[in-house]
Amino acid sequence: MSASPAFAGPRGRRFLLAVATRMSDAVRTMVFHVGYDLDPGAGTSTVMFGWTDAKGQTVAPPDMPHYQVADVAREISDLDLMAMTTADVWESLVEAVDEAAYWQPPRGEDILASRPELDGPLARVGAAVIGHGLLPRPDGAAYAVIHVRDGEANARWPTASAGHDLLEGWITGTREDERGAERDWPRDPRASYSGAWWSTPPHGLVVSTPSSTGIGPWGLSLVEDAFGETEAMTAPVLAKPEARVRVIETRDDWVALCRAAPLEVTASKRHDWFHTTGRDDVRWVVPDWSAIAADWDAVHLTLAAYLDLAGRPLDVFEGVASVIAGWNPGSTYWFRGASVDHAAYANWVRADQGAPWQPADIG
Repeated sequence: MSASPAFAGPRGRRFLLAVATRMSDAVRTMVFHVGYDLDPGAGTSTVMFGWTDAKGQTVAPPDMPHYQVADVAREISDLDLMAMTTADVWESLVEAVDEAAYWQPPRGEDILASRPELDGPLARVGAAVIGHGLLPRPDGAAYAVIHVRDGEANARWPTASAGHDLLEGWITGTREDERGAERDWPRDPRASYSGAWWSTPPHGLVVSTPSSTGIGPWGLSLVEDAFGETEAMTAPVLAKPEARVRVIETRDDWVALCRAAPLEVTASKRHDWFHTTGRDDVRWVVPDWSAIAADWDAVHLTLAAYLDLAGRPLDVFEGVASVIAGWNPGSTYWFRGASVDHAAYANWVRADQGAPWQPADIG
């Protein structure tokens, strides 16, 4: 990673809040209660439950402490950041990525993380994360990852030769989806409609993920809206040294891709992206990956860019914006120039969703 994250985006701020909760039981308790109070679904789609009497009968919850955002800010400001560990940082990163949801309004803890009262306290946590060098460091290897659920792999090993057909199918399908949504879906962004909310290149391409010592391939754990699988396979990705990789490190990098090849997706994404960004004053675009592939062999999103930009509305032109959604931090989508050495695959397991991954041949 060649740049330090600004942590300005919803994923970055949610990550820093997660770090703080891991360092203090008091912060964890306050964040839980304030997050619940701020959640748009509090009392309906999100409820507190589980209080029973001695006979097992459900009873009203006891009087709960009433915390304010200012209490959370104060408690985070008082944290001893010298006690921060690499485990705190990694587990918080996994949590922040897993909880990304670009098809619904922000949850209570996301809203809490975005509050201006937390600007200073979270900036202090972010400075400690960077200053202590606790973000994962890639070891130079790259892997493809396939998760396994109930004994079934969620994908096949991708082949390098499929890139052209996948891109052609993607641009055709995306345009068809946009025409259909323009014809059939209401223009009111608040309407309960949802479509393809992500802005990644097409699924099925070779996708590589970094690896770090003691962690393994990032793609095992850093997965947006993960399903909690406890089995997976990884295989090395072999890339040509001369491959042209377009790196997304800053807002300007993503905006430049959108300006170079803008593909309008307003009708098909307006409902999802309104819910996650609150913007209904713009048209939406994504990069036309089939056009980008004419000049680049791959596109890579850095961890720093993910933490700063993912989920934010990024202005492209006046009245036109885009969202980085569905990306996993550190991932590289290969249009060509890379292959998966699936003969050298390895099996990975973990005890449960919150446990670390380890090679399956380790007891």
